[in-house]
Amino acid sequence: MVLTAEQVGKAVVKLVRHPRRMWIMPWLWGFTVSLNRFLPGLVDRMTINTFTLPERADEITNRN
Repeated sequence: MVLTAEQVGKAVVKLVRHPRRMWIMPWLWGFTVSLNRFLPGLVDRMTINTFTLPERADEITNRN
């Protein structure tokens, strides 16, 4: 779910023309944002398990 510079640029132009309070990119993250509103602890745990722990696996294993 990596966005290109062109996609971000088009979204910025769209927001300048039609201002909104919030714009979620890509649209698929809208579900996560909604879920975070009602169950923030669950979303935090999912984020840690999905992104943080795999990215820091080397650091965690080297400490022991």
